[in-house]
Amino acid sequence: MQMNAPVSGLADPLLTAALDYARRGFPVFPCNPHTKAPLPKKDVDPDTGEEIPNTGGLRKATTDPRQIQEWWTAWPNAMIGVAAGQRAGFWAIDPDAPKAPGDPDGRQELAHLQIKHGKLPPTHSHLTPGGGKHILFRWRANRPIGNREGALKKKGINVRGEGGYLIFPPSKASNGKAYEIEEALDCFSFAEAPDWLYEMILAKPEGPKISELAMAKVRAPERQRISSGSHREAYAEAALRGEIDKLRGELRGSRNVELNNSAVSLATLVASGDLDEQRVVNELLAACASNGLMQDDGYASCIATIKSGFSYGLQHPRQIEDRREYLHPPRMDHAGAQESGRYSDGAAQVARKITATPYVRVDPATIEPRDWLYGTLLIRKFVTATVAPGGVGKSSLVTAETLSMVSAKGLLGIAPKRRLKSWLWNLEDPLIETQRKIEAAALHYGLKPSETDGYLFVNSGRDTPLVIAKATRNGAFIVVPVVDNLVEECVANGIDVLTVDPFVSSHEVPENDNTSQDMIVKEWGRVADRANIAVHLVDHTHKMRGVEVTTDAARGAKAKTDACRVVRTVNRMTEEEAAKAGVDNYRVYFRTYNDKANLAPPVENSDWFKLESVDLGNAPSGLQYGDSVGVVVPWQWPDHMEGVTGSLVDQVFDKIKSGKWRQDSQSPQWVGHAVAQVMGLDLEKNSHRAQVVSLLKTWKAAGSIVVVDGKDDKRVTRKFVEVAEEQQ
Repeated sequence: MQMNAPVSGLADPLLTAALDYARRGFPVFPCNPHTKAPLPKKDVDPDTGEEIPNTGGLRKATTDPRQIQEWWTAWPNAMIGVAAGQRAGFWAIDPDAPKAPGDPDGRQELAHLQIKHGKLPPTHSHLTPGGGKHILFRWRANRPIGNREGALKKKGINVRGEGGYLIFPPSKASNGKAYEIEEALDCFSFAEAPDWLYEMILAKPEGPKISELAMAKVRAPERQRISSGSHREAYAEAALRGEIDKLRGELRGSRNVELNNSAVSLATLVASGDLDEQRVVNELLAACASNGLMQDDGYASCIATIKSGFSYGLQHPRQIEDRREYLHPPRMDHAGAQESGRYSDGAAQVARKITATPYVRVDPATIEPRDWLYGTLLIRKFVTATVAPGGVGKSSLVTAETLSMVSAKGLLGIAPKRRLKSWLWNLEDPLIETQRKIEAAALHYGLKPSETDGYLFVNSGRDTPLVIAKATRNGAFIVVPVVDNLVEECVANGIDVLTVDPFVSSHEVPENDNTSQDMIVKEWGRVADRANIAVHLVDHTHKMRGVEVTTDAARGAKAKTDACRVVRTVNRMTEEEAAKAGVDNYRVYFRTYNDKANLAPPVENSDWFKLESVDLGNAPSGLQYGDSVGVVVPWQWPDHMEGVTGSLVDQVFDKIKSGKWRQDSQSPQWVGHAVAQVMGLDLEKNSHRAQVVSLLKTWKAAGSIVVVDGKDDKRVTRKFVEVAEEQQ
């Protein structure tokens, strides 16, 4: 399709543009400026009064000027949706700017792909309000494109073809930001997409990376507050908030499945009479608008998925059992021994009859989902361990995470869905040292007292010891009164997360005794279950001598970490990693990852942090500086391809071709000097040198540059770097 006249602008620019697009053959329809969802509703069956499936939204896209006039008279501020595919003669890719920490940058990903595969041809494109870009290509009947991303999945690059739509300029979002045509001339010339792009889109999608799974946003439902007169209502409200919160935070690729699951789950409560159907539908639609599903798939698609889920859920009313026992933990007998058979002060174990419990099958949709509270680290009713060597900054890390939870702010890149009550119990340091860490972090992140008051609880082992297990000649035992008191305090204060730092100080049992350590950690699991909280145990490693910290590096018995639901390890940056990243003072950098499965991600894909020094401003009169306290902040492994365009790469390759450049980095003729000269980098700076080394490795791996034997000026055979023949 070749239509080169620019869009004209008259008194009513949106209506004028919509009519102009229609005259050019583009089927248009109005979209909501708040959500980008299609506005035309489905047709209604005159006999039944019910909506007819697959008749609304983009399916009403038209070139009829009378219908377009009618629409934009009713919705004068509506954005202009254009149905992509065969009728319009185009399909498009949409490299997005990241919407949240951890999201891929589609623009950078596309730049990397072009360096690897070749440049995209000049074609019609739009700039989007969110910093992204619509890049349109000519439709080919023999290679039809739908809305699946294929190998572009998880790269932040959406695909819009048959069954999808784009918002066209000069549409404006509700915040006033507009879509713009990038090139004013020849503005409707659609180029042919290169073969490599077709091959990627039509390929099987890549699986999720470990780092992406780690950054995935998970739900944090409302804590169940059960009152004597409204148990069913409290349960239903908690279930609703939990499902909606999880759906709001779902990532691309799993949103529609989660929408169906949430619809099924909540429909069971509609069927039991505990939730209103219309309210549930409205909440689900609002969540779809929040996570971007409605913008991507359309209102009609979301409604269809909800109806599908409801059709099953309404046939299976949920049975709500009385759950008050969660708020009333079992009591001790007069000897202090609990029915479970744990010991207290050497008391004999209470005999208990063992019976087999028949299992009764249940509808899986009615099973309560796992309740993740903070990313994929902390989960209600389970125990998490963080394993780290001394002096790396683990206490500062859990302090920053605690403040993130109590304020519901993503200080380290993970934002809880709501504020969580967190109890931080440092068993090693005096209270004043914990105060220094808290106030330094709050000062750095600008947290007001109102953002922590009532949600943050802090104790010191110096003032209030916490010992839940002891050892005697007859073996180790659980100090049940201490455990009971701890559970009661958690329940009474509505605690969500209890952090114990360090774990070793919470018991007086030999660390290498597997049986005893297993008993202690499982007791912490019972605390988590009885108090309905997440328990976070911060643990030391044995002497590492520079080797990688894994789950097996935890000090003492292995049964300790085996009994935890999640185990996170912490590693300080090594000198080798510092050289690769190009940073100075590597000792202030560290990384974490979930090592429960002993599968360590690449160093670059770990979650990285840095300790920054914060002055508390508590210097005595006449002195310049007060206490300097390390505060943990997120740090990104440098992307050495950032800002490297195809044009810049061409200049570098031209520079290499114009001379004789050595592979040896110690040589004055090292090829890195050619790269640095073109890119304006200073090889004396560690970060610049690391970028040059990384770029050379990338180009060599891609086959863009090759190492060949050659003679230097003294006729000595050396290794030289040249641009590959296919690049020349």
